[in-house]
Amino acid sequence: MNPAGFPAPGTPQWFAPPPSSQIPDAPPPVTVAQIWTAVTPGVLIPLFLGIFLSWLSIFMLAISFALSARIPYRRRAVRRSYVVAFAGVGALGMLSVLTSDVNTDLFFETLSGGAQFACLVLPVVIALVVGAALRSGERPEYL
Repeated sequence: MNPAGFPAPGTPQWFAPPPSSQIPDAPPPVTVAQIWTAVTPGVLIPLFLGIFLSWLSIFMLAISFALSARIPYRRRAVRRSYVVAFAGVGALGMLSVLTSDVNTDLFFETLSGGAQFACLVLPVVIALVVGAALRSGERPEYL
């Protein structure tokens, strides 16, 4: 007596692999264009400008953070990436104040250098986070 759906023991169907309909299809590969669209150019362009324009990097980092609200995938992880970046820049600024006299030029230089480094790292981190969401087939988070 066999449960429904199973072939009789010892028959060729017993030893055959399961039908192909039970194997799930692999998700389609994610392209760079899909990641660019999901992250939005409004987030990436200020970060790229912040890499090359040191004196504007703090402002560009803030603009990119404000525009990151438009990213529809893994919003908490994206926000957390920016919080870590801002905390790192702030810690560098505090360190420069504590290790030297009140030198505003050094303070601004340290802040802009830290923001420039954050502008260099954040596009990669955000692209990896959003790319992972796209690869796993997550649906966009809309408000």
